Amino acid sequence: MEKRGVIILSLLVSFICLSFISATVTVVSPASYSNYTTSMIANCTTDVIGALNATFLYNANGGIATSLLGNVITNTSTGQTIFSNASVDLSALTQTSTYNISCVVCNSTECQATDTNNIMIDYSAPYSIVQNYPTSNLNSSSASINFNFTAIDAIALRNCSLYIDGVLNQTVAVTNASAKNISLTLNQGAHNWSTTCKDWAGNSNSSSTLNFTVDTSALNWTVDLNSQTETSLGVGITIDDGAGTGVNGTCAISRTGASISGSGSIQNISESSLSCGTEYIYNITCWDFAGNPTSSLTYQTTDSCSSSRSSNNRVVPVVSNLTTNNTVVVAPPVQTAPQVQKPAVNSNPPAENKVVDEQPSIWQRVLNWFKNLFR
Repeated sequence: MEKRGVIILSLLVSFICLSFISATVTVVSPASYSNYTTSMIANCTTDVIGALNATFLYNANGGIATSLLGNVITNTSTGQTIFSNASVDLSALTQTSTYNISCVVCNSTECQATDTNNIMIDYSAPYSIVQNYPTSNLNSSSASINFNFTAIDAIALRNCSLYIDGVLNQTVAVTNASAKNISLTLNQGAHNWSTTCKDWAGNSNSSSTLNFTVDTSALNWTVDLNSQTETSLGVGITIDDGAGTGVNGTCAISRTGASISGSGSIQNISESSLSCGTEYIYNITCWDFAGNPTSSLTYQTTDSCSSSRSSNNRVVPVVSNLTTNNTVVVAPPVQTAPQVQKPAVNSNPPAENKVVDEQPSIWQRVLNWFKNLFR
């Protein structure tokens, strides 16, 4: 009888030992290799028979968990298998340090070996988000934009979200302290962009909002002749960029001797010491703030030459004092008066009372010739 009792007691002890050896404890929360800020949910499950309580322990940098984390969680029902603490204070733990978290479950006899998870304490948001491109107030002549930024966290980053014109465009995984590039094609016009980045503990930070403009169109302009003389020209240029970025500074002109003044949408060309009645060609190039160049040729002609000049700039001889009704009259060539043969002198005087015919003198004949000419 006594021998039988010893056998029964041995079997009972073996059963109890086997029960603990086969029992398990699993840490559900915190998840292994997770990041936390100032608090967390502590939760573990077990199949230990008659479990009375569970205790979460911690130790830093991979050591054995021996320090109490939170309060001891007691059972609230017979045969309880889940022990949970809704909020465990982590403020005493050091940021950037790795901690081992263990759950210890005990019944009335002894405590069961536990499962261990590693966690990282990170209660700081990503502290730097550098927006590399596009920069503030950039004017781009291309619709293809490479958004580039670099985010930095004390421990590790989980993701970053890109916002275009205040609307979420996409969320991407990022590497801590490494530049991230996202290429997009945008419509022409004004835009803005920003990013929001999160670490594995759920801390987040947002960048500034930067403005930029996409301008892929050329300039439009009109040319007006403002002033015109025989030797000078004044040309006005009115430039329009529509919904673009506007005219950048003063335009360029290729013609030597001509100058251009003004800036923006109203500019002027002037040139002097020119030839009358002559056409001049001006090659004008203007740029908008996005760097788009626009070139155009304009043809302008000085005033026609005055009455002393021909349209081909050749001098015409003028006969003065011989004009009638503003019409130039060229005098005919002067004709030489005919020579009159002087009669021979008679050495013998005429007889008295003889009538002699007198011929007109040569000067009288010249005068008569001019009178007949202008009748």
